[in-house]
Amino acid sequence: DKPCMLDIKIGKTTAGPDAKPEKLEDMRLKDTTTTSDAIGMRVTGFRTWNSSLGEFEKIGKSVTKKISDENEFIASVRHYFSNGPDVRTDLIEYFTPLLIEIRDWFHVQSKMSFYSSSLLFVYDGANPEPHGRLK
Repeated sequence: DKPCMLDIKIGKTTAGPDAKPEKLEDMRLKDTTTTSDAIGMRVTGFRTWNSSLGEFEKIGKSVTKKISDENEFIASVRHYFSNGPDVRTDLIEYFTPLLIEIRDWFHVQSKMSFYSSSLLFVYDGANPEPHGRLK
């Protein structure tokens, strides 16, 4: 009923080896001015349900491109998992094993490189049970 979505771009660089020079410069600038280069990921945007206000909150690129350190990154992810008055720690606990599985796979695989890859988190803000999808 109240779909909440979070897009996190993963990787320290979003530019692939085949990127054109002008595109490469733009992508490297974005990587170094956001949290991509420093922590290997950045928030690109999210929409969350605020039950207190009875409305969605949408945080887009105009805000997320200004997230420049790990504390701001964490604050924005906490905002996504907030329903207004509370942080949905049950949802964080639900997604944590899924993230650990992805992290562990990245640590053991060595044949592929990923550029401009995203993790998409989705849950229903109206559902009080811990649930969701990670793609």
